[in-house]
This record gives sequence, structure tokens and C-alpha cells, in this order.
Amino acid sequence: MLSLSYTVSPRLKETLYQIDQVHVKILLYPLSPKNQLRHRWETTIDRLHSASVIEKFPLSKSKIEKVLTHNSPTPESRLISGYKAAFDLIEQNYLVNPKPVGKELLKTIWETTFPKSPRAFKSLEPDLKSLTEYLNSQAEHPIIESSIAFAQSLLVQKQLLESDSFLFPTLLGYLYLYRKGYDVRGFLSLETCWQANFEKLQQVVQTTAAYGGLSPWLDFATNAFLDALLGISASLHSSHFDSSLRSGFFLLNSRQKQILTSLENPDTSVSNKDVQRQFRVSQITASRDLSKLKLLGLVISHGNGRSLTYTRV
Repeated sequence: MLSLSYTVSPRLKETLYQIDQVHVKILLYPLSPKNQLRHRWETTIDRLHSASVIEKFPLSKSKIEKVLTHNSPTPESRLISGYKAAFDLIEQNYLVNPKPVGKELLKTIWETTFPKSPRAFKSLEPDLKSLTEYLNSQAEHPIIESSIAFAQSLLVQKQLLESDSFLFPTLLGYLYLYRKGYDVRGFLSLETCWQANFEKLQQVVQTTAAYGGLSPWLDFATNAFLDALLGISASLHSSHFDSSLRSGFFLLNSRQKQILTSLENPDTSVSNKDVQRQFRVSQITASRDLSKLKLLGLVISHGNGRSLTYTRV
């Protein structure tokens, strides 16, 4: 049974105001394309590293970078890859998308994350339907909607599936942020936010489960968001990058830059064969170029097999 009661207190309003102020500063901070790409790449690694720690199969950042760039076939890497694929689905298709969230979308997110457990979603359907209907009818701040989606889906999942996994609830949190344009330039990692406050988070979630009412959870979540945004702002000003990651991976060669230039028209797409013909390179080289651009979030793939094409984000 969902508990959706809460109060937007003066203190909560003040925290949301501070969040919006810092958010605007992040959006307006000048960054070169190279540094923006590097910040986004490091956020991707941070996001997946913290997810692995929370899910109790900790992978180092260098290991995650290797998983993403070499596709190592292990159970942990498959879960990481599925989780990233579900996140990419949200980022590429639902950023600033006013379409109401429905069952089919949630099912797709679940099955992309957990392809071997499609039946488990059926147990969650009735409560998730009530949750999405409630959120679709609201006009709250994106962070309020995101926090409610996360907490309620986590509680439902725990009650019905006896699962403590944070993956699906966190993806719903992203969904309700991104659909209203609150992607923070791709620099926000909810997973890092939860990991940094994990003990307190568990206590607040347990209190919410025991007594109902979302006000304590919303106070906690919004303060955690504020801390996360302040951290992002500080990192942009310091221009500090993670030295444990390969600094050259996010750099594009002249051919990859030209591929992006050729896709500036939103009605234009490119295939592997197009890249081979245009640059006189092998199928393997063309595939590596396009895969790298996709991994960095610069292009989106459509179709599969011989019909696979790419468009610019």
C-alpha cells in the first residue's frame, strides 16, 4: 500500500530554492566541449561505480571503464551494462518529454536492467500503476517527484520481491528528473548521492516504511540533492579530474569529429557502411568510432544488424 502524504514545509521550500540557485549556476558555467565531455564521462563512471558498491559487488572505476570499453562477459559486467542501457534509454528518449509515464515504459526499464527477471515486474505492476498515476497528476518540483518515485518504488520492491536493490528505483528517480529537463548537464549521479549518505538513507527509508508519510524522506533527499549539486559546482570551478581514469578515452580524433559534424542536421543519420565509404576505413574501425561516440553519449543508435544507424544527440 502506497503512502503518498507529505507536507511542503517552509524549510523544504528553502532547500528547493537553494537547489534551483545552484542548478542555474551549473547550467551557466562556461565549459569547453572537451571538458564538458570529460565531466560527463567521469560522471558515468562515478554513477556505475557507486551503483556497484550499493549493490554489494564493488567494482573499481578502472574496472568499470574496462567493462564499458571492452564488454567483459561477467555477471557483474552484464548487470552494469544493463543498468547503463536502461539509463541511456531514459536520457535519449525521455529528456524533456511531457508524455505521461506508463506501465510499458516502466516494464521496458525493468527488462533492460534485469533481462533475466522479466516476470518479477508483474508483482510490482499494480502499485507502480498507482504511483505513476499519482505522479502524472502532480505539478511538483522535479526533485520532489523524483524523490517520491525512488522511495515508493524501493519500498514496494522490498515488500513484494524482498529485494533491496537500488537500481530500478534509482532509474525511476532519473526518469522523473529528466522528463522535466533536470539532467544537470549530465553531471548528476544519484548513485553517488545515495552512497555518500547510505546509512542515513536506510534509516529514513525504514522510518518511512514503519510510520508512513514522506516528509522526513523528502527533507533528507532534498538536502542530499543540494549537497550533490554543491559538489558538482565546486568540481567545475576547480577543473579537477579523476587521474585514475584514462584521460585520452574521451578525446575524439579528427574522423570522429567529422562524423559528428556530418550529423548536425537532425534529419541525417549515418551507418557503418557510410563511415567506411566516407573515410575509407575498415568495418572494424568504423564500428569502433561509432561505438565510442555512442558510449560517450554523443550519438544514438537506431535499429540493429544491417539496418543499424546513428543520429546525433
